[in-house]
Amino acid sequence: MTVGCHGGLDPPSTSRTHEVRANRARFLHGKATGAFAAGKQYPMPQARAARRRLEQDDAQRWTATSPLLDLDDPKLRLRAQSIVQLCKTEREQVLALYACVKRMPFAMSFKMRLHTAREVLQQGRGDSFDKATLLVALLRLAGFPARLRFLTLDGAVIRGLLGAAPRPVRPVLEVFRDSRWIATDTYIFDGPYAAAARRRLRDSGWTHGWGMCVHGAALWDGQTDAFLNGDEPHEDGLVLHDHGVFCDPLEFVSSPSYREIHGRLARAVQWNVLASGLERGIRELRQHLPDTAACGTPA
Repeated sequence: MTVGCHGGLDPPSTSRTHEVRANRARFLHGKATGAFAAGKQYPMPQARAARRRLEQDDAQRWTATSPLLDLDDPKLRLRAQSIVQLCKTEREQVLALYACVKRMPFAMSFKMRLHTAREVLQQGRGDSFDKATLLVALLRLAGFPARLRFLTLDGAVIRGLLGAAPRPVRPVLEVFRDSRWIATDTYIFDGPYAAAARRRLRDSGWTHGWGMCVHGAALWDGQTDAFLNGDEPHEDGLVLHDHGVFCDPLEFVSSPSYREIHGRLARAVQWNVLASGLERGIRELRQHLPDTAACGTPA
């Protein structure tokens, strides 16, 4: 378990169950803190205000450092400050940090441990776990509560990169803005990769592959949810398991939710064995970039 982080929340079997549990948790927390008094009826505006206070209290749990995020690193802090210093609004700040990470080339490599945010920044490239770690760190340094929701996907989503693909785990970013959590996983693939993948999907007639869906989002506006597969996770047929929300990838792979499905060492060995094949598939895809491929990042 990482230092100063909210524990991973085990996912419910259905979105309805999740809603019921979440509402009950908010009510019990409200009673304990005095936000709600037992047996008292609240006018709608007052109830909404109380709910917003609870959501803001929860958001503050996702601002701390961890061994992977390493928010005390001076170069990481300086980088976050330099990215947002000319931004005039919170939305501009969030999008600037998002664009910085999205531009980093998506790549797979052999690794014996998870990389810290500082290491990912120095490398200038990374896989989904690497880029997720860096983006959460930059957002927290800029004052935005941020966390990751981990989803196990059907292996069909990465066909084209590997012949027989295992079930990948995807980190979905959730950032707290305007009193609510906004989610996206579009930061994972850089613009040139996304453009090449979309072209290959059209040429092949596939609906999904190379990590993307033909009808999915490629960019994020910083205001609404945007997903590579197009649908919300609870409506996405390619999502096999929602593991819940975590501080960073290390907290996730150390959690009971992960260990129930994967042995940590066995999973690492499996992906390292496949890393060279995945990287080869990524290189081959990039060799067929559209001539007019756009950067794919917000201006």
